[in-house]
Amino acid sequence: MPTPRREINWSRRPAIVWLTLVFWLFTLVVFQAPALRTGRVTVWETTAYLGIVACGFVFSMGLYGLGRVLRDAAGRTRLGVLLAAALVAAVVHSALDHQAFVVSARIFRAANQLPALIDGFVFNILIYVWIYGLYVAAIELAAASARMRDQERRLAAAQAAAQTAQLTALRFQINPHFLFNALNAVTALIGADRKVEAEAVVIRLSEFFRASLTLAPGDLVPLEDELDITGSYLDIEAARFGDRLVVEIESAEPLRRAMVPHFILQPLAENAIKHGVAQAKRPVTIAIRARASAGRLVLTVTDDAAIGPVHAAANGAGVGLANVRARLEALFGDRGGLRTCLVEGRYTAELVMPLQIDQQLAEGGLACVS
Repeated sequence: MPTPRREINWSRRPAIVWLTLVFWLFTLVVFQAPALRTGRVTVWETTAYLGIVACGFVFSMGLYGLGRVLRDAAGRTRLGVLLAAALVAAVVHSALDHQAFVVSARIFRAANQLPALIDGFVFNILIYVWIYGLYVAAIELAAASARMRDQERRLAAAQAAAQTAQLTALRFQINPHFLFNALNAVTALIGADRKVEAEAVVIRLSEFFRASLTLAPGDLVPLEDELDITGSYLDIEAARFGDRLVVEIESAEPLRRAMVPHFILQPLAENAIKHGVAQAKRPVTIAIRARASAGRLVLTVTDDAAIGPVHAAANGAGVGLANVRARLEALFGDRGGLRTCLVEGRYTAELVMPLQIDQQLAEGGLACVS
């Protein structure tokens, strides 16, 4: 079904009415400036100027209405028609200007020395051409500004949709990969006649996917929930590796309420399992730690497998690491990132993102930090 065409909202009508009124009140002050400067303000002249300004207000609103009618026309066509209409308004207003003074002088029986109609007309038309030209320029600028804002809103909506699609694709890329490894673990347990443990793994797997699939791709979750999900994954892997896998998870209590992308730690833990625990012949410790630094949340996943060549080859090149890096870039831009390194037999993946503490979860009124 095609998307309905959105009408360009040049400006709210009450705002245009007020702006047009201010425009002509300013014009009134300019007209009256000589009399105000000399102190010779008269009732009949002021009344004539008020009538002139009232006509200008009506004509200007007519030009605005014409602009709205032509809002879908080509730019040059719309501007040409508006300028032609402004010229017509200037001609008519010039003639009415002279008549306003004539009528006001008669009503108030004021002595005056008004110029002849043709002389007044020629003088006035030069003034009103500039006045209406300025008004047309103002409403065209308002229209252009409104169209630009509308395009920016459309672009922002398109970028948001693209980001959501990208995050969805990234999540679906990880889920089958994790499921494949988890089912391998269950198969290995069943093959070793460890059916009770296999059943426990299936239950944890069910809980794991229930938690991960109920969230939208771009949602953030408290760090403690993300640590629980990652802990569930490591529990599943512990059933396969037994004593060869040691897990340490550390985070300060306030940081456990920090908001992080869901499913962001599991690929790093999986990378440590695949390239560390699975390759080593001794117990390997996987440590997950959280800390705050300069308004940012830093999460590290470290293992001490000391498998240098394997880790070096996998440094940033695997599906899991590339996925994490892409998600951080999509969500946070240059404010988030992933860095990996191998130092003295310890492979570390470090996540950096803005530190945001959920105010509803924080105790004691802990403020949100960004």
